[in-house]
Amino acid sequence: MGTDIRIDIPPQAFPVLQRMGEHLDAVVEFGGDVLDWTLNTPGSADHVLASSMSLRALLDQLSAIAVLVRASWPEPALVNARVLLETCLHLEYLVVENMEQRGLCYLYWEKRQEQRRLKGMLTDGSQPSSYHRALEHERLTLPAQPIDSERITKRLATIELSLLMPLYADVAKRWEQAVNQKKRPREWYALCDPTLDNIQKLAKALTRSGIYETVYRGLSSQVHGSTRVKDNVRVDEQGTASVRRLRSPETAQQVTLLAASLSIEAITAYINALHTNRLRELAEWYKSVRTFQQMLGGPPILRISEA
Repeated sequence: MGTDIRIDIPPQAFPVLQRMGEHLDAVVEFGGDVLDWTLNTPGSADHVLASSMSLRALLDQLSAIAVLVRASWPEPALVNARVLLETCLHLEYLVVENMEQRGLCYLYWEKRQEQRRLKGMLTDGSQPSSYHRALEHERLTLPAQPIDSERITKRLATIELSLLMPLYADVAKRWEQAVNQKKRPREWYALCDPTLDNIQKLAKALTRSGIYETVYRGLSSQVHGSTRVKDNVRVDEQGTASVRRLRSPETAQQVTLLAASLSIEAITAYINALHTNRLRELAEWYKSVRTFQQMLGGPPILRISEA
């Protein structure tokens, strides 16, 4: 079996990888500008906060992908690309219609998730919290971090008070009905529509079944542990097995194109919903990245054997 899995990346490859990272950074920077538009709009309603949080999460994932592409580690970036696609679908669902209702469902569900997590960390001092018991059961050794029960209790009180706000009355009713039926929503969008209980159904509701089947399924199969192990071992025609090399810069183009395309489309949907008066700025910005974006969709820019 071949055991040399290291790869020496030619110096000529790094300027290309740097350019790909800069392209993603340009999308992140513009997305940050768009987020500023929202935050600086006087009187923005609470439901808009959900869309802004989703856009912020998108920019985090895109930034991580840019770092990995620059370092010639595009394959680990597939994990971020999968999360990025989920975030893009979430953002599109938030802004495409019924923005106020969907935004409130998002915020309410997030508060319930934090409430549940914090309750699991609390203890009366005589017994370990459920959080610590779970770690002990799984034999995980983590840095000792004492639980600040007083701080957690105060935070819980704040969350529980906010859940009672009249703003959330309709969403709270939906939540209680689901819990009483033992159908606690696993995803925030199930609070908007109980039939949307997974990402596949969400994609279908957005008429995005194609991107789910071709992109999301593909990313999922590549990031699952068992599949990664299988794909990293290859057997040639003579039956000799070898381990796939570490760091495959040739795949950086595919990852960069996917991440940029998804993000640009999601940011465009966000602007169409919240900032229609700034569509010209979107068009002007896209002109600055269009050439390289189109280049990414063309023939391979980088081949290690030729670099």
